[in-house]
Amino acid sequence: MRISIVGAYGFTGKIICEEFNKINYSYSIYGRDIENLNELKRENSNIINLKSINLRLIKDVNYIIENSDVIINCAGPFTEESFLLVEKVAESGKIYLDISGEIGFIKKSKDYLQEISVNNNSLIIHGCAFESLVSDLILQYLNEENEIKSVKTFYKFNQKKVSPGTRITMKLSKYRESFKIKDNQWSNCDFKNDLMKIINKEDNSEVAVPYPLPEVAFSKWNFEVDQAESFLIIDEDDSKYMTNRNIVEGDSLKELDRLRLKKFKGPELKDRMSQKCELFVNINHESIHRKTLEVKIKDTYLLTAKSIVLAVENILTKEPKLSGIVSPAKIFNGNALETIHKLGIELNHQTKFRIKIDL
Repeated sequence: MRISIVGAYGFTGKIICEEFNKINYSYSIYGRDIENLNELKRENSNIINLKSINLRLIKDVNYIIENSDVIINCAGPFTEESFLLVEKVAESGKIYLDISGEIGFIKKSKDYLQEISVNNNSLIIHGCAFESLVSDLILQYLNEENEIKSVKTFYKFNQKKVSPGTRITMKLSKYRESFKIKDNQWSNCDFKNDLMKIINKEDNSEVAVPYPLPEVAFSKWNFEVDQAESFLIIDEDDSKYMTNRNIVEGDSLKELDRLRLKKFKGPELKDRMSQKCELFVNINHESIHRKTLEVKIKDTYLLTAKSIVLAVENILTKEPKLSGIVSPAKIFNGNALETIHKLGIELNHQTKFRIKIDL
């Protein structure tokens, strides 16, 4: 199997390369900057091929597909540049994974490419990253004992340093719709009225603000839920900066090109090692049988890299008979809890996390 990593010299892409090196997998690398690609190849003997590509050009996209069996896309932001690649993968019978957290991009992929990818026996997995993969695995696990009718996920980070790609994606979010599931239908987030108070602390100074992530889409695909939303837990004083958000008109591609000229710096290793993320997955909140599970995650970038490698290993060794656009937990053959443990994640069933809906 020919493995290709697109955006390999990016912040998360490099960590993914390191994880493949540990298991001695060979792979090819692609990206815009030939100097960065050559530098990465000098550092990694497992790299067998490289090429400078532009995902906006069909000839470059076709080159990647023709020379790959498994394509791992780390080249965010995805909304602006990756749909052509996914479209051509859907027609090719190849396997595609990405680390996208952009729900609009993922929704569009499913809406337009599901039938094409099934007919061509292509497999497309979006959101195979720390947040949405873990949430998806937890939901698959909970579904074994609960009929899931509603889903709410909550994220709390102890620091604000993010990778350059994530920072650019966040800056481009002003051009994009944000989604939730309401009454089993897609709906736009209301950033002011969808706020929720967090009452797991005595001072009650935190709120949950809408932060749409792929597990919202996964919940609809897998469980046909009535409600699905995802949130970011922040201090109440900071919430005003997120609740005043409106979609703006403009050319997001031009803005992307402008932002790439800036030199954003990602978190250093010491920042990654001290990074912590608390994830709470709540199902059936309106029910007397509601349930919340908590996980604590360190070094989210390394966990994303481990998730990608584990997913590829599973695909190559177990050959799941899947096609179409599926959520990442689906490729682990129903072994959600086993996969959670392989990723080094412990579930807390006794969390005291509570939310107040009527803020």
